[in-house]
Amino acid sequence: MSRLLRQLLIILAIAGAIYFSVDFGKRVELLAQLSQREARREQEVKIAEARQTELRDQLAQVFQPAFAEKIAREIYHWSREGETVVVTQKISAPIVAPPPALAPPPPAKEWWQTIFDFLFGSP
Repeated sequence: MSRLLRQLLIILAIAGAIYFSVDFGKRVELLAQLSQREARREQEVKIAEARQTELRDQLAQVFQPAFAEKIAREIYHWSREGETVVVTQKISAPIVAPPPALAPPPPAKEWWQTIFDFLFGSP
């Protein structure tokens, strides 16, 4: 083999190794991102399934006669024959205005003002 051909093959081998190592790193990173997304999606599916189960239980409860009676009693204040309905109402107490504030007493004079007024008269 000639020296030029050998160098060309070595350069191609090195370039191929660099390309595949960089590509392999990118693929590993992509695989990690995809597995994180999959884990997130699985968690969202579990939450949605739990919510769906909860809603189905609530729907089954709605079709029970006891639920209809509960709504009739609590919201519409209906009663059965022989029962007396008592509905309490909030009665707000009248608002009493606070007593007017007393005017503050005039400030006491300082001792030197008293002497000044005694000597020269008050203005």
